[in-house]
Amino acid sequence: MLQAKLRYSLLAAVIALLCATAFLIIPAALAQAGTPLPTVTGPIPVTDVSYPFLDRLGPPRIAMFEAGYVEEEYFISGYSNVYTWDANNNPVIRTAAAPYATRIIVRRPQKPQKFSGTVWVEPLNPTLAFDLDRMWQLHYAQIIKDGDAWVGITSKPIAIVALKNFDPVRYAPLAMANPLPPEQQTCGRLPGEPNYSPNLSKLYENGLIWDMMSQLGALLKSDTPQNPLGVPATTVYGEGWSQTGGYAYRYLSTFGPSATLANGSRVYDGWLVGGPTGPTAINQCFPTPAGDPRQQIRPNGVPVISFRTESDSFSFLYRRADGDDPNDQFRLYEIAGISHDSATIYENFPTEADAAKAGVTIPSTAPCGINPPSVVIDFPYEYFFNAGAINLKLWSAGITPPYAERYVYNGTSIVRDTFGNAMGGLRSPYVDVPISTYKMPTGGVCPFIGSRIPFSPELLAELYKNHGIYVSQVSEGAQNLLKEGFLLPMDASKIKVEAARAVVP
Repeated sequence: MLQAKLRYSLLAAVIALLCATAFLIIPAALAQAGTPLPTVTGPIPVTDVSYPFLDRLGPPRIAMFEAGYVEEEYFISGYSNVYTWDANNNPVIRTAAAPYATRIIVRRPQKPQKFSGTVWVEPLNPTLAFDLDRMWQLHYAQIIKDGDAWVGITSKPIAIVALKNFDPVRYAPLAMANPLPPEQQTCGRLPGEPNYSPNLSKLYENGLIWDMMSQLGALLKSDTPQNPLGVPATTVYGEGWSQTGGYAYRYLSTFGPSATLANGSRVYDGWLVGGPTGPTAINQCFPTPAGDPRQQIRPNGVPVISFRTESDSFSFLYRRADGDDPNDQFRLYEIAGISHDSATIYENFPTEADAAKAGVTIPSTAPCGINPPSVVIDFPYEYFFNAGAINLKLWSAGITPPYAERYVYNGTSIVRDTFGNAMGGLRSPYVDVPISTYKMPTGGVCPFIGSRIPFSPELLAELYKNHGIYVSQVSEGAQNLLKEGFLLPMDASKIKVEAARAVVP
């Protein structure tokens, strides 16, 4: 425990020093002479008839408001290039200066003196055809505890379609239009054509996101009065989950090195990534083949911490080695016991009424054959993301993060123990002192959500002679993770309390 306290005390001191010096040696206004800043409109007023399309009022937003945070919506607009590859696998401009307008959601401490100076920028995940702030959901507790800010950006045209359905007046200015005329495009269809999909439409261009991300990060570090944080951020971390984890991989590998302020410093200081397969295509008509060198993950001078789940484990081509070189700082943590999504995601989807207005569908576990819903995997991998965010901050300050085992494979499948749980990977008491089997999805209609199969009372009695033995083993495992840097004290305590309350044996 003393080691853990020293670790976090050291983090606080180092980050305070970095923040203080950053205001002196990195004038944020210099961003205007480097990466251009977008135009900002807002905050967009909220009324009884016009309000942002957001998560329902679930645990993350409730905790945020209770902690004295404010939540605001802004529109940002500007010009973004669309890129392609040259013969040497370098990014080059395909179409220059295409106009865009999108929205951002800002969550920050209401009192400026409570703001840590660190902001997390998340391209909102559009996989379900609407914005989902999954990374916020996975480490909001750490963000709030540290006084960080979080900014989500609508990152893909298909999500703008949902926003315009939801409120065509409020979201009328938003656009990620394709700058090429339809006859010059090599993929997609137009409305009315067979098999048309707004996810790959000739009306839109998914590849506008890269300069949008750079301009947003530069805005947050600037001292312009348009900065929605109210004060310049000293540190900006990017993050992404699943599809937008692929956005993060593409950005940090391809665009991060050139996204700089006027003094040459990076717009983004590091990346926290969850559940990706590999870097996203550079533009919507140039899907890069798997195994292509352009699909390699290259941190290029900033630290990157990436988490994978058992549902993501099929993606061997992107299962790269850890790195400690200053130009290749990378950690991959493969969490044992968790599927791509867990029960917590169902607490935070938009309301059914708002989803209906947006023309989208809220997922259900019913088609998965998981009944009752209480057995949907509830493994709290949020704990690992909370610690991962702290370890990224420490790494930025020169403190190397821990290593973890990778999954054990037999051919293309994860090897499982006698209880059916994964072997190898980043371990926890949930799989090392088990009371359930964490069953992974097998594809079909529910490829991302697993289930939890509780052990029988007889098996529990066989494994743990009494309740005290079970609690002691769980506490020891949690304490070890705390010492190693894989848990924060607040989450180690939660695991111990949970064990004490469990009916085991």
